[in-house]
Amino acid sequence: YQVGVESNLSIEAYGALTVTDAAGNAFETIATPNNEVYTLTNEIKLPGKYFFSVEITIDGELYKINEVVHVERQQVSFLTKNDASIMAYASFEIRPSVNTEIYCYFEHTDDFTAFPISAGTMNLIQANQLPYGKKQVLLEKVCLDGILEFYIEGQNYSDFKLDAFRNLEKLWIENCNLPGYLNLFGLSKLKNVQLSGNQLTGLRIGFMPDLYALNISDNTTITNDALLELLKEVWQYRKVYQNTNPIYINALNTVAIPSAEVLAIANGTGAYAGDGLAQNNIIVTI
Repeated sequence: YQVGVESNLSIEAYGALTVTDAAGNAFETIATPNNEVYTLTNEIKLPGKYFFSVEITIDGELYKINEVVHVERQQVSFLTKNDASIMAYASFEIRPSVNTEIYCYFEHTDDFTAFPISAGTMNLIQANQLPYGKKQVLLEKVCLDGILEFYIEGQNYSDFKLDAFRNLEKLWIENCNLPGYLNLFGLSKLKNVQLSGNQLTGLRIGFMPDLYALNISDNTTITNDALLELLKEVWQYRKVYQNTNPIYINALNTVAIPSAEVLAIANGTGAYAGDGLAQNNIIVTI
């Protein structure tokens, strides 16, 4: 929380910042700022209305600044398998940057369940005996920026909405029969993307400056047009990737026979002579 004033004025003294919730309960008090910034040491976990209040001195006069902050939870979601004969269950793993809690809602429950998650390790989140048929799973947190890894394998999940994982570095959704077009645009911190063994028809990744591995192997539903679209997206950023090591794109067992243009952009021939992905340290295996 930063307090600022017009450029022709200067703050002579900063008072304590107090934060209270909608019921008037004290949440935190910070005596002094650091470089004009007050940093909360307590994590705001519950959505709602919070009141921030601080006193500052300008030209010898005391001013009280009050601000109302509306806090909402960020959310990611996906759907479980649509099977009317087998009880569904949800199982996945996540790794945060700090010890915290994440709130999960499984469609058969009345409310969110809080799961403590620890930094530096993968944390299993699981719910058994969900009702028959396709069910929605929601993950919520006031700030999901601290989630660094998300891992699912061997589950028939679909309809992933992952936009709120803005600092995600590793994404693993393997052998899940994940169908359709997956849009990862905006998840620019991703470095390692593993999507093998699904039923993807296309993929958009946008610019991921630190990308070093992209695995879409064993997605036999990907066409030459879809593969070419993906490779063109990578090619347009070929000069600005931050990773100095090779970037590996595994597209084995996708298209049965790669088209001439797919091979050209991958190997640097034809219209891409001398400036294909291979010449830019991006290794494509088809």
